[in-house]
Amino acid sequence: MIALKSEAPSLTQEILRILTLPQATQVALDSTKKVLVIPEDRFESFSMSENRRQMSRAYMFSEIEPLVALPQNTAKLGFDFYFEADFMDIIGSVFKQEISPIEAQQRFIELYESWLSENNR
Repeated sequence: MIALKSEAPSLTQEILRILTLPQATQVALDSTKKVLVIPEDRFESFSMSENRRQMSRAYMFSEIEPLVALPQNTAKLGFDFYFEADFMDIIGSVFKQEISPIEAQQRFIELYESWLSENNR
């Protein structure tokens, strides 16, 4: 962690410059299993497995909105839906080929809308 206020601001700037070099990003990719979020314009210049590349792309386009509190019930987080909703019936129905993935997606949306209307009061 780099302190925002430092007795040596030029040193802090130099550390940040080094950490943001493409070589430092590649070292992080090579030496950890972490999935990094890399700017789209620099993405293709890094070497990584196809699986990791897909995960990194997914992070680039993900949204964090479910983590915020619900507008009408600030004690409840949007992310709580993932802990409280029962997805298994829907997933099981897709697995058994009783419904299509498109139908499952619609059921997930309905499940979320129901949860939201119940919890956002």
